[in-house]
Parts: sequence; structure tokens; C-alpha cells
Amino acid sequence: MRKRILKIGAWVVIGSAFLALVFVVVSVLVIDRGQPAIVGVLSPQELKTIRRAVRSSAVQIPFHWLSNGEISATWYFTRELYSYRILSVKVVDPDTVLVFTRTNSYYPDGMRRPDFFARRIDGVWKAAPPSPIL
Repeated sequence: MRKRILKIGAWVVIGSAFLALVFVVVSVLVIDRGQPAIVGVLSPQELKTIRRAVRSSAVQIPFHWLSNGEISATWYFTRELYSYRILSVKVVDPDTVLVFTRTNSYYPDGMRRPDFFARRIDGVWKAAPPSPIL
């Protein structure tokens, strides 16, 4: 009886992990579709590279929290990832852009809060969230 319970429990854990993996893969495939509004001058190739950098940064956040054992934070950031879309990109200078993914994200003084900063470092775009999520 005990072996059977352990076997069922193992299948439940494997099934849950598989569903979570499918959820993340589907999220990565469906996020960030459409053309964001661009404030400033940005080439289509740079925009594509910035999107890829922001997407990989966004995918790392749930894995970071999962590795720390924070299941509720992992679930929260995975849901955020699933609903995430780049709405606008603001070019600050040729090597720095602010990426906005939500319309209701504001600082207390009323300014819009960016969801990611992207910087070009040695010719490669890297993105990171502005707050210490990781």
C-alpha cells in the first residue's frame, strides 16, 4: 500500500512539473506579440534583440524564485510572464532603453514605472527589471 501511495505521489509531482514546464513554454511562445510603441529612434533589428533580452530576463525571474524555494512567488511571476506584453519602448540614449509592459504601473509621483531597463553592453543588449526582484 505504501509503495502505491509513493508511486501515485511521484506521478503527481512529475505531472505537475510537466504542466508547469508546458505553461512556461507556451508563455514564452505567446508573450510579446504585436508592435510596441517606440519613443525615439530604434531599428527593427535592435527592437528584436531588445525583445529577446527582455524575454529571457522575464523567464529567469520565476526560476530564480523556484530555486529559492518560494513557490508562491514563483507562481505569481509565472502568471505575470504569461500575461506579459511589451507595450512601449522609450529610448533614453543610443545604449539605454526603458521597456514598459503594463499600462497601470506608476511611481507615487505619477511618472510611469518601466518594467525593464535594457542596456547595450559591448554591442549586446542586456535587460533587467528595475527593482531587486532577482
